[in-house]
Amino acid sequence: TLDRSSAASDVYKRQESISRNCRGRLRSLVHERMGYAMAKRNITSMARSGSARRDTFMQNETKKLQALVASADCFDHNTNRGNVAEKTLSDWLRGWLEPAYTVSGGEIIDSIQAAGEPVARLQDCIVHASSIYARRYKTPGEVLVPIEEVVATVEVKLRLTKQDFESADTAASEILERKLALQWNVRGENGERVFDPWTGDMELVRVADQRDRVTFALFGFFGPANVDVLVSWLKEAKAIELVCCLDSGCVFRSEDTGRGKGKFCDVVKKDHALAMFADRIVVAVSAYEDCSRDYSPDRSPYAQQAKRHHDDPSHDGSG
Repeated sequence: TLDRSSAASDVYKRQESISRNCRGRLRSLVHERMGYAMAKRNITSMARSGSARRDTFMQNETKKLQALVASADCFDHNTNRGNVAEKTLSDWLRGWLEPAYTVSGGEIIDSIQAAGEPVARLQDCIVHASSIYARRYKTPGEVLVPIEEVVATVEVKLRLTKQDFESADTAASEILERKLALQWNVRGENGERVFDPWTGDMELVRVADQRDRVTFALFGFFGPANVDVLVSWLKEAKAIELVCCLDSGCVFRSEDTGRGKGKFCDVVKKDHALAMFADRIVVAVSAYEDCSRDYSPDRSPYAQQAKRHHDDPSHDGSG
């Protein structure tokens, strides 16, 4: 009986030893697999660093914007739907442009003339410098933005159509007629300072808006599924130089091509449309800053006041 009991005990011990070894090997195998998975994850993360991570971020931003603007379907009136679209894009732009720049809805004015139809002056999104001059004419709902403070204008549409494009291009063409009141602050062709030869004061010039001074854009949350449609539109544009539709892509004219019918344009497919749109707004900011370094706006015409001296006949000048 003792021999049988001792043998059973030995068998049990061997089984326990085998079980411990198996558990240990299984644990090691699991740890090894987990380590491999973690290492693979790290390698993948390293490969996705930089531009790939940015692309993923912007693609998620695209989905978020389209989800936010989907609430416009709750409204039957086109004006209410448009307001939802405008606010969605304005809030998004404002979130990363502030504090140096901001986005407002309203009208663009100049101090020299007010040509063009009134409807053409109204803009959905005006990207402008967040300066005291731009905030000076602010109402509870809209803003009057002096042309000297404008970086870009963006017409926003819930669903983009050819008619929307033509209307936006006409409005942009009207804004091109706004006059900049600029004080010449650069050297001439021969390196000399530009002075008025009669008074010696710096020459005050008023010029039409330069090609690269303000960027005119059109943005649609939904619209044509084929980016070639946007290309065909932009080829006919007189002033618009950037069109973005989250359903199809982004097309734009670079600094080298300029404005005007028949000009070539660059094309980006829908996966990178929002990212390119943001990049072009950044380019617009850079163009504004470059111009601001060369020119000093003369803002005095916006605040001209009739002045007169008060002559008191009882005052003899003494005392």
